[in-house]
Amino acid sequence: MFPGSHRHTERTEEGDYDIDIEEHKRLLRHVSNVKYKTDEAIAKYEKVRLASTDRLFQYAMIIGLYDDGCGNNTPKITFCFPKDMTISEKQTSFFCFPDADDLKPSADYNGEMFSFVLTNATGDRRYGLCKRYLPPGSGTRLPEALCVVSIIGDSAFYGRLLDAVKESRFTAMKYAEETLQMAYAKPFPQPNHEVYLRTAGPNNKGKTLILKRALDLRLHTADFSLLLRLLDISTLIKVFSAILLERKIIFIAKQLSTLSLCICAIVSLLYPFEWQHTFVTILPSNLTDVIQAPTPYILGLLSSSVSKFSDIINELDEVLVVDLDEHSLRKSEGDEGRIIPKKLQKALTVALSDDQVDGQNTSVGLKGEGVQDATVAEAFLRLFVETCGHYTEYLCRQPDGEVVFQRELFVKAVHSRSIRLFLEWFTQTQMFSIFVTGRLKGDIKRGYFEERILEYRQEMEETTSTLENMKAIGKKIADFFQKSGDKLRKTFQKTVYV
Repeated sequence: MFPGSHRHTERTEEGDYDIDIEEHKRLLRHVSNVKYKTDEAIAKYEKVRLASTDRLFQYAMIIGLYDDGCGNNTPKITFCFPKDMTISEKQTSFFCFPDADDLKPSADYNGEMFSFVLTNATGDRRYGLCKRYLPPGSGTRLPEALCVVSIIGDSAFYGRLLDAVKESRFTAMKYAEETLQMAYAKPFPQPNHEVYLRTAGPNNKGKTLILKRALDLRLHTADFSLLLRLLDISTLIKVFSAILLERKIIFIAKQLSTLSLCICAIVSLLYPFEWQHTFVTILPSNLTDVIQAPTPYILGLLSSSVSKFSDIINELDEVLVVDLDEHSLRKSEGDEGRIIPKKLQKALTVALSDDQVDGQNTSVGLKGEGVQDATVAEAFLRLFVETCGHYTEYLCRQPDGEVVFQRELFVKAVHSRSIRLFLEWFTQTQMFSIFVTGRLKGDIKRGYFEERILEYRQEMEETTSTLENMKAIGKKIADFFQKSGDKLRKTFQKTVYV
C-alpha cells in the first residue's frame, strides 16, 4: 500500500517464490536487448502518435476478390486513394484477405472488421483497419473489403469512417470514392478533438459525420468471452506474461474471426500499457519475412497456412506459439510460469475464477459466458495498480524545471522481493518506457488508471494490503462490481473485432 512512504508492505508468505538470480539476469538481458533494437523506431512513432497530421489517413483502398483462372482467389484493388500508391502500399491488400483461398462465393456472409500493424525495414509503423462485407448484388458472390491505413492507430475512429464509406458504397461506388477523397483532405485531429466530414451522396445530399479522436486509445477493450473459452487461466496468464516480457508470440486458429477477437482481447489486457512492436492479427501466407524478424511481434496465423511457416517457427528462439483451437501451447520456452511472481498469478487466478478458488490450482478454467468483460479487465488492471500505482510519487521535478522518473527509487519502494525483481525488468520494457514518457511530457493526462490508483489507496487506508491475502483481491474485485461495475463498463468503450 502507499500511505506515508508509499512503500508496499507484506508478510513473507508461502507462495512468494525466490526467483533464480541467473534467470532474473536473463530476463533483464532480454528486455535490454529488445529496447536496444527498437528504441529508434519507437521514438519516431512517438513523435506522431499524439500529434495532429495534415491528412486523415495515409491511403485507402477498396479491394475485391477475383478468380485468377487457376481456382485461386486473388485480391485486386478496384479503387485506391491517393492514386500514386507505391507497390509495397498496394501489397496491403493481401492483409485484407489473408484467407483468400478459403473464401467461397456466398449470398450470406457475415461482415467483419479487424486491424493490423505494418512495420517496414526501418521500424516505421502503419496501422490498418479493414472492413469486409458482401458487395451490392444478388446471388452468391465473394466479399469486398474497405481498408484505411494511418500512422496513428485508432480503431474506433476509423471504424466509424469505414461504416460511412460502406454506406456510400451501397448507394454507388463513386460516392464511396468521393467520400474517401474528401476524408483524405481533412487533418487528423489532436486527442479528444473532432473533425467534421460530409459524405458524398445523390444530389449532394450526403450526411455530416462527426469523428472524435479518443483521449486515450487504450481505454478501448474487447470481448473476452471467446478468449476465455479457448484458454484456461493458467495458459492465459502464461501468454500474458510472455507479452509483458515482449517476446515473439504467434497465435494459430482456423477462423480469422477467432484470431482477430482473441489477439485484440489479450493485448487490451495490457492497459494502461500498450504493445509497442509489430502486431498483425492475421499474417498472409506469402509474408514469411515478417515471422523471421529479429524484434518482438504478435502474429496470427490461420491453421491452413501453418505448414508454410513450420520450418521457420521450429528454428525460432524465445517464441511462444499458442494454438487457440487446441487450447494449448505448441511451442514455449518453459519459463512462462515463472516470468511474473507467483503471488500475482494467484491473485489473478482468484479474481478470474468463477468459484473463487484459493489460488493453489492455476489450471482452473473459466466459463467465458459467465464472466463479464469488465471483471476480466479489472483483474488485470488491478495487477498494474498494485505493482505500478506508486509511479506518480517518483515523477520528480528538478531545479531546472525538467520532470524525471526516478526508476531505481520506484523499484526499491516495494518491499516484496519477488515484485521488486519483477519491476526491475518490467520498467525497462518499451511499453513501460513509453508509458512513463507520456506522463513526463504531460501528453497523457489523468485517466481511468489514475482514478483506480486513488481508489486503491483509499481502500488501503481502510484495510490491510491485498498483497497479504490473495483471496482478498478476488473479493475486492467482486465488491467493486457490485458498487461501481456500471461505471467501469461505461468508461471502457467496447470495440469488438469479429
